[in-house]
Amino acid sequence: MARFGIKNKEATAAVIAQEAHLPPTEGVKDDSSEGVPRSASLTSEKANELEKNVSNGDDAYDASAPAYPGKARLSLIMLGVTLFVFLVALDQVIISTAIPKITDDFHSFSDIGWYGSAYLLTSTALQPLFGRLYASFPIKTIILLSLGIFELGSLICAVAQDSKTFIVGRAIAGSGMAGGYSGCLIIISLIAPLETRPLLTSLVGAVYGIGASIGPLLGGVFTSKATWRWCFFVNLPIGGITAAVILFFLSVPKRPHEFSAIQRLKRIDWQGTVLALASIVCLLLVCQNGGVKQGWSWGSSRTVGLIVGCVAIAAVFAVDQVWMGERATLVPRICKQRTIAFGSVVNFCIGASYFSLLYFLPLYFQAVRGSSAIRSGVQNLPFIIAVILAVTVSGGLTNKYGWYMPWIFGGTAMLAIGAGTLYTFTPTTSTAQWAGLQFLAGLGPGVAFMQPFLASQCVLELRDLELGSAIVIFSQTLGGAVFVSVAQAIFQNRFVVGLRDVPGVNVDSVLAVGVSAFREVVPAELLPPVILKLQAALNDTWLISVALAGVAFFAAFGMERGHSVLDAQKAMMAALAQPQKEQTTKTED
Repeated sequence: MARFGIKNKEATAAVIAQEAHLPPTEGVKDDSSEGVPRSASLTSEKANELEKNVSNGDDAYDASAPAYPGKARLSLIMLGVTLFVFLVALDQVIISTAIPKITDDFHSFSDIGWYGSAYLLTSTALQPLFGRLYASFPIKTIILLSLGIFELGSLICAVAQDSKTFIVGRAIAGSGMAGGYSGCLIIISLIAPLETRPLLTSLVGAVYGIGASIGPLLGGVFTSKATWRWCFFVNLPIGGITAAVILFFLSVPKRPHEFSAIQRLKRIDWQGTVLALASIVCLLLVCQNGGVKQGWSWGSSRTVGLIVGCVAIAAVFAVDQVWMGERATLVPRICKQRTIAFGSVVNFCIGASYFSLLYFLPLYFQAVRGSSAIRSGVQNLPFIIAVILAVTVSGGLTNKYGWYMPWIFGGTAMLAIGAGTLYTFTPTTSTAQWAGLQFLAGLGPGVAFMQPFLASQCVLELRDLELGSAIVIFSQTLGGAVFVSVAQAIFQNRFVVGLRDVPGVNVDSVLAVGVSAFREVVPAELLPPVILKLQAALNDTWLISVALAGVAFFAAFGMERGHSVLDAQKAMMAALAQPQKEQTTKTED
C-alpha cells in the first residue's frame, strides 16, 4: 500500500469511497431517513474487492498518485481550485458596475439583461451535462476543458466591438463556468478525507465571497480609470496560473469503466441538453422583450409562440428524462429524492433572489443617485461584505456542529426581510440607511448559499455525487438566469410606462443612451420625475426577491431535517471501515 501513499485505514476507506460507484440495487434499505447517508450502504464484498484492487496495484487505478495528497500538494491543488472559483465569482459580478458603460458604448440599453443572462443561461443549461461528463471521463481533463472554454469566452468579451459579440462571449464564458464550479466542488471530495471536506467547502465559499466582494469595486476601477474591457482581460493571466497548477499537481485515481470513451460519449443525453437550452432560451426571450420592444406585446403571435414553445419543449424534456432513466441529464431517481427535490427549489429561489439584487443594486447608485462606476462599487460593498461574512461563518459553524437546516430557515427569512427593506430606498436615502439595509439584505443569501449543497452530500450515494451536485448547482444558476431576465422585464416595463407619464420626455432617446447617460438627453427640469420613475421601477425588482425568499423558506420544510453533516460522515466512515474489521477478524482467526 505504500506505493499508493495510503498510510492508514482511514485513507484506504476513502479510496474505497472514491471508487465505489455501485449499480442500482434492489432491496437495499434506504437509510436516509435515519440520518445515515446512502453512500454508507457499501457492501462488504464490494469494499473488500476494491481494497484488494488498491492493495495489489490494479490497473484500473492510477498508481502514480497517492490516495490523498500531502499537505504541500493539497495546498497547491486547493490554490488551483480556489483560483478557478475566484474567477467564476469575479466574472459573475465584475460586470455589474461596468454594465452602464457597456450599454453606453454599444448603445444597447435593451440588452442589459442579456449581459448577465447569457452567462447564466449557458452555465445553467450545461451544468447537468458537465455533471455527466465528470462521472464518465477523467476529472482533470474535464476541468481543464472547462477552464479553456471560460478563458476563450473572456477573451471574446474583452475584444468585442458590438453588443451581439459581447453576448456571445458571455455565453461561452458561462459554458466554462458550468463545468468549473461544480468540478471544483467534486475535486474536493476526491482530495480530502470526509471530516475535512466541509472545511474546504467553506473555504471555497469564502473565496467565492472574496471574488464577489471585490468584483464590483474592481469593475468600477477598470471602467473609470481604464476601460471596461479589462474586466475580462484580467481573467487570462489568472486562468493561466490555475491551469498550470491543476495540470501539474492534481492527480486522482482512475475509474474503471464498462464502456469505451466513444461509447460513453454516445450514452450521454445530448438531446436532453439541447432541449433544456432551447426551453430556457425561449423563456429568456419572452422575459427580455415581452411588452417592451415593438412587435413584442404580450398578445403578439411572437410572444405567445415563444411561451407555448417554452412549455412544449420543457414537456418533451421531461419525457426524455424519464425515457433515458439512469442516462438522463437529470436522473429521475436522484431528482425524486426528497432533500434534493426541495433543496433544489430552495437553491433556485436563493440564486434568483441573490443575482437579481446583485445586478440591480448598482443601478440604484449609478442611475438614481448619479454615482460613478467606482463610487457605486464602493457603495455596493456592504451587501457583498455581508454575503462573504455570512457564508464564511455559516460554513464554519456547519463544519463544527454539522447542522445545516437552521441556516437555511434563518437565511431565507433574513433574505425576505432584507430585500423588503430595500423598498424604502429613495434618491435621498442617507448613507447610514442604505449601507445598513444593504448589509441586512446580504446576510440572508450568504447564510443559506452553500447549505443545500452540503445537505445533498448527506443523502446522496457515492456514485451519485457528481450528478447530484450538478442538479443542486443547476437549480441555483437556473434561478439566477431566469429571474435576472424576469426582473429586467419588470424593471424595463415599469420604467417605460412611467416615462410615458412624464410630458416632454423622449422615451426612445432615454432607452437608446443607457441608464448611466440618460441625464444627458433629459432636460434638467424633468430629471426629478424621471429619477422617481426609475426608483419605482427598481422597487418592483426588490419585491421579486422578497417573494422568492418566502417561497424558499416554505420549500425548506420539505427537506429532511434529521440529517447532520457530522453524523453522515461518521456513519459513512463506520460503514466503510466495517469490511476492514471483518477482514482483520478473519485473519486473526
